[in-house]
Amino acid sequence: MTSEQKEIIQYHIDNKFIMSIDRCFNGETISTVGFPICFSDEFVLTTIVTDFRDEGYTILRTKDIVDAYSNESYSFNEQICVSEGLQDKIQQRHVKDIDSLKQILLQLKKYDGFICIQCEQQLERCSFYMGEIITIADDRVNFKDIGMDGMWDDETHDISYEDITQISFGDNYSKMYYKYAKR
Repeated sequence: MTSEQKEIIQYHIDNKFIMSIDRCFNGETISTVGFPICFSDEFVLTTIVTDFRDEGYTILRTKDIVDAYSNESYSFNEQICVSEGLQDKIQQRHVKDIDSLKQILLQLKKYDGFICIQCEQQLERCSFYMGEIITIADDRVNFKDIGMDGMWDDETHDISYEDITQISFGDNYSKMYYKYAKR
């Protein structure tokens, strides 16, 4: 993340404006639209807004950011999102310290719901895990994953911090699985 991108993100945080953050993996650009909440040297915490709907929160690595922006066309969309109360999500966050991945995971271990961990930089395919944190070490997290069929994987997954590119929570997808999956 460049110093100019940091300034743009900070401007949007200070003014509670909506923006896009672009990341690139394997030649594919992934855009996240939302209200940025805070950032550190290594991570950005933002809400996610999709089609004027709240889609929870996400934590992105700053080293993956290739662009951070908003433009005039965002103004009307932002008015709608503010009117729908999506800007209020900034104050309802569950993660306050984003200085290290270990600190983020320790806070999310207490979260009452499923979290999603993505490892988007893997060449074969993006790895997506949804479920619960079991244990947290200095360099990895042990994670219990739930499958698309609503059944828990038999084994846990050790996920290296260096592979984690995004952590999200509070989205409709994970909330529905949390509500209906067998525990």
